[in-house]
Amino acid sequence: MGKEEVLLLVARASGCLDEAQVLYDAHLYIGSINRAYYSIFNALQAALQSKDIMVKTHQGAHVQFYQHFIKTGIFGEGIKVIPQKVEDMRLKGDYEPDHQLYEEDARTAILLAKQFYDAIKSYVDAKN
Repeated sequence: MGKEEVLLLVARASGCLDEAQVLYDAHLYIGSINRAYYSIFNALQAALQSKDIMVKTHQGAHVQFYQHFIKTGIFGEGIKVIPQKVEDMRLKGDYEPDHQLYEEDARTAILLAKQFYDAIKSYVDAKN
């Protein structure tokens, strides 16, 4: 994947973040968390692809991100927990009908997704 694909993934991450906010404003918190997670996932994929690392699974992406970006010191330890934390919320909302997610959960997911997106965007912008 080239620079164009990386930038498309960053743009997709931004769009997902916008969607998360729209759903939050409409009090659709499970959907908001879902879109916040996919913002993170697309940003994560952009970072990986900027190093020509291709993965097929969410878990694989998380592992590779840790290996190539956290262990190497490109990003600090604070960033490392964000993808898994928001994915855990998404999985509960998407697959556990008896698990409630609330406004505060969605607000947290959006704030974390924004923090993650900003870090990845800065990295990609500096690299290009």
